[in-house]
Amino acid sequence: MKRVKSIVVSFVCFCLVSAGDAWGASSVTMAASNAVRGPWIGFGVNWQALNYSSTTPSESDWTSIYTPRLQWMKPRIVRLMMGAGFINPTGTYNFNTTYMTQLYRILDYCQANSIPVLITEWGNGWTPVQVTGWKLGDANYVNAIGAYMNYLINTKGYTCIKWFALGNEPNYDPDNYPNGISDYIAAITAVRNKFSSLGLTGFTIAGPDTSNADDWVTSVASSNNTLVGAYDMHRYESVSYLPSGGFESSLNSIWNSVINSDPNQSGKPFMIGEAGMADGMSQDSNTNIGTFNYGLWMADYGVQAARGKVGAVMIWSLDNNGVSGQDWGLWQSKAKGYTLYPWWYTWSLLSRCVPTGATIYAPTNPNSSVRVMGARTTSGEWTFVAVNQGSSSMDLNFIASENTQQTFSRYLYSSSSQLVDSSGFPVASATVQGTPSAGVLSTVPANSVMVLTSVGKSSVPAAPQNLKVTGAK
Repeated sequence: MKRVKSIVVSFVCFCLVSAGDAWGASSVTMAASNAVRGPWIGFGVNWQALNYSSTTPSESDWTSIYTPRLQWMKPRIVRLMMGAGFINPTGTYNFNTTYMTQLYRILDYCQANSIPVLITEWGNGWTPVQVTGWKLGDANYVNAIGAYMNYLINTKGYTCIKWFALGNEPNYDPDNYPNGISDYIAAITAVRNKFSSLGLTGFTIAGPDTSNADDWVTSVASSNNTLVGAYDMHRYESVSYLPSGGFESSLNSIWNSVINSDPNQSGKPFMIGEAGMADGMSQDSNTNIGTFNYGLWMADYGVQAARGKVGAVMIWSLDNNGVSGQDWGLWQSKAKGYTLYPWWYTWSLLSRCVPTGATIYAPTNPNSSVRVMGARTTSGEWTFVAVNQGSSSMDLNFIASENTQQTFSRYLYSSSSQLVDSSGFPVASATVQGTPSAGVLSTVPANSVMVLTSVGKSSVPAAPQNLKVTGAK
């Protein structure tokens, strides 16, 4: 079914209103007390090669489709699954399989563009290639993990690999961990010892990579915190949980427990290794089209995650080719023309406009239907994000401490309208000169997402002539 229809429109530029004209607007102030715990890594993606073939994506696809989109989006972190695709059925290693070749291409891109990578060993039972009798934590598997990490880091030279996680969602993996968390701790200890014996450095262990098992996260923090250099979990949320801000509240509760339990937590990133909505995940289904605004919900998800002390949010997933039988990517499969889904608009903007190293601010939300956040870069640029889940528009006056005048671009998303260029990349609907300390006013329509940013304004190209408004109709 055709998901996106486009109509050519003329480009209309309108000015934002200065603070002096902000009568009646709700002030959103980025106070020092609103600063969120760092480090902030950013919004990123799961980018998988599990279902890639020698021709999908092809070299032409990489050049004409993947590279331009990635360069516009600027993913700040990538989670990459390492499967048993390098292990022969006999247990020997082959680092030149098609799977490995495509995996190198992802790592090559991350290396060239300074994108940090969380590499996760899926474990026997998840991956396409099965090795009879092998379990995570066993000597054979530990040796294999040590061998490929040594190959990737010392032979291939991938310094972009910053974290390693053992076993995807171990709480759902009784084959590898029949005794639950105790088996996981034993396995991760064995792997860490292997890394140490090989002299592998430059990365730390992230864990526990669980889903719907917050007690595993808090248990690791209280009893085994020396094993991990980052805390990582998965979250797929229901639409019934986000509008009330319950997602943010839940995250804050988990991370506050970690902070109180781990005396060395400072500097350890808090990560969501897989992020998404539990509802409406089938983007190509008839029931989803026109009834589920994934772009709005995932923007709300991202804002609540950032406000909730998460330092890295990795959506599942970049594209529909990466994992067989799924349509949860930012764009469709090669067979369907790599067509962008509308939620590409909001997630690519969050990734692009909230860079690594920024300070995240969680000011008081204007009301129960509107979520806001701010982000200040180390050079003093600002991004303000507002998600309006309400039924009426709202005027917001964003105030921050910066006294320098900045050029802001305003991007606006709704299910019926997103201004894009001929490549499907977001285009600003307005630009304005403003000084954050004086306040910058913007109207956020009902059921929409607004991104107001001065980040990289000098590098944003002029609006092209063939603009389009696209919508999920």
